[in-house]
Amino acid sequence: SRFVQRLIMIILHLLIMTFAIYMRPLGSATAKQGSVQIGDNYTEYNTTAAPTLPAKMISAKEVFRYFFEAITVLNSVITLFMHIDEVREQGVLDFCCSLGAAPPRASFLISCLLISATLPSRVLSCLWIEQKQTFLVAEETLLIIAVPCAWGYLLFFAGGTQLNGTFVTMIYKMIRGDMARFGIIYSIVLVCFAQDRCQLQSMIVVSYKT
Repeated sequence: SRFVQRLIMIILHLLIMTFAIYMRPLGSATAKQGSVQIGDNYTEYNTTAAPTLPAKMISAKEVFRYFFEAITVLNSVITLFMHIDEVREQGVLDFCCSLGAAPPRASFLISCLLISATLPSRVLSCLWIEQKQTFLVAEETLLIIAVPCAWGYLLFFAGGTQLNGTFVTMIYKMIRGDMARFGIIYSIVLVCFAQDRCQLQSMIVVSYKT
C-alpha cells in the first residue's frame, strides 16, 4: 500500500542522512586554531584535530559522504516542492491546520527546510574562505536541530497502527505539555540571568583593564 511505500522511503531517507552525518570528520567546525579575547589582549590556543589527508586527495569515505549528503539534500528539496503543491491546492490556512493536527509531519517539514538550508551554508563556506569557520558552525547547528525533527516523523507511522495508535497519541500530549513547561521555565531563566551575566562580564573586563 501507499502507507508502506512512504514508510520505506522515510526509513531510507533517515538511514542515508544518518550515514552522511556519521561520516563527517571529527571536529570539522570546532577543532581549529583560534583565539580567546581577554580585555584588549588575545591568547592563542590550539585544539587537537583529527588527522586529515592532503587537500588534493579524497578518500573513499569522503566520496560516500558527499554522495549521501547530496541524496539527503535532494530528498529534502523534493519534499519541500511536493508540499508547495499541496499548499497551492489546499491554501495556506488549511495546510497549517493540517500540520497542527499532525505534529510529526510538521517536524519533518522543518527538518527538510533546515537540511536544505545547509546547502547555501556549504557553498558559502567554499566561496568565502575567511568566514569558513562561521558557516561550518552554522551548518552543524542546522543539522543538530534537523536530525531529531526528522526521526520524529516515525511517530506518524507508528500512530497509524491499531496497536500503537492510542499510545502515540498519549505521548503527543505528554510531549506537548512538557515542552510548554520547559519553554516557560527556560524563557524565565534566560531573561533573568542574561543581564546578570552581561554585567558580570563587563565588570571582569573593566577590572582587567584597571
